[in-house]
Amino acid sequence: MRAPDPTVLTLQFRADLGILTARWLGAAPLADLQAGHHAMLDAALEHQMHRWLMDRRRSTPDVAIATWVSQEWLPAAAAQLTSQLRLASLVSPELWQAISSQAGLREAAALVLRPNQPFLVKVFTDEGEAVRWLMETGL
Repeated sequence: MRAPDPTVLTLQFRADLGILTARWLGAAPLADLQAGHHAMLDAALEHQMHRWLMDRRRSTPDVAIATWVSQEWLPAAAAQLTSQLRLASLVSPELWQAISSQAGLREAAALVLRPNQPFLVKVFTDEGEAVRWLMETGL
């Protein structure tokens, strides 16, 4: 398993809830963000976790990473899991405003939030609500 750069990303496993929490710690070069995403997937596969909480509240809007995640990484990650990926994206209100209003970011968000994807993604500004959604029964 690849270990994430601890200045970019921390990973926490909640075996009792079956949740992998990834906390992004701020802006980083594209290559470091991609490496962090790969490390996160490696960890999820190793621990067989398909419920993910991605805390992006400290992130800065980046069209390149949003496009890569939505078009390449997320579909490929979902295909490797044995259960349907359920991803709660935790963002600050300011980040959600940027995602909602900036071309490129808006399109990437629309792609991952679209129905009939092989994964479920929902955006939250409250961590408790995100965890409750991840824990909904039937999944």
